[in-house]
Amino acid sequence: MTPEKIVQDLIDVLKIVAWPALVIWIAWFLKDEVKRAALRLIEIGPGGAKFAPPAQQTATPTEGVPARPDNSQPGSVKALAMKGSSLAQQFIASWKAYFPPDELEPAVEAVRRDLPVRAGTDPNDQIDALVYLVAANNLQLFYERTYNSIYGSQIQLLEQSRVLSNISPANAQQLYTATKTQYPDAYKPFSFEQWTGFLIASGLVALDANGNYILTPNGRGFLKYIYDRRLPPRFY
Repeated sequence: MTPEKIVQDLIDVLKIVAWPALVIWIAWFLKDEVKRAALRLIEIGPGGAKFAPPAQQTATPTEGVPARPDNSQPGSVKALAMKGSSLAQQFIASWKAYFPPDELEPAVEAVRRDLPVRAGTDPNDQIDALVYLVAANNLQLFYERTYNSIYGSQIQLLEQSRVLSNISPANAQQLYTATKTQYPDAYKPFSFEQWTGFLIASGLVALDANGNYILTPNGRGFLKYIYDRRLPPRFY
C-alpha cells in the first residue's frame, strides 16, 4: 500500500469520527463508571450527592483509544486479523466491534452531513478541526473518569498545590493522616504512597527538584473542569 493510499484512508476515517459519534463514544466509555458511581451513591441532598469511595483507584490515561476486541467472543471483528487490511479498515473495524450497525450507521451519516457545516469542505481544515475535537474530548473523558475515581482529600491536595505553588511531603502526609483518622474504614485499603501515587500516575501532580508536589497542567485543567461543571464535592 502506498503512503498516499494510507493518508487517504485516514482522511476517510476522520470524516466519520466527529461530533455525534464522539458523544456516543464518550457515553460508551463512561457507562461502566456511571454504573459504579450509582452503586456508590449513599445520599442526595441540597449539598449535592455523596458517594462512598471506590474500592481502588486506577490511573486513567488521556488517550481515548478503545481496547482491542476479544476475537474469541461471538460477534468479534475478524477484519483486524485479515491480511492486507489497511490502517483505516482496522480502525473502523475496532469501532464496529462496539456498536451494532443500526446504532452506528445513522450517527456516521449525521457526521457526514454535519462536518462540512462545522469545518468547511477543505479536507485539511476538516482534519485540523477533528484533531482538536478528539484531543479536547479525550481530555474531557480523562477528567470525567478521574473525577469518578478520585477522593475528596486528593482534590484538597490539588487545590492546596494550586494556591501554594507546591506541597511538601510532610504537609501531604498530614492531610492524608487527618482524613484517614476521620474515615479509617475508607482509607484502610491503601497507604500514603498509594494515595499520592494515584495523583502522580494520573498526571495531576508531579514532583519538583526538592521532592515537593506541584500541580501539572492536567491538574489545573481537572480543577477547572470540576468548577466549570459545578460537580458535587467528593467526600473522604
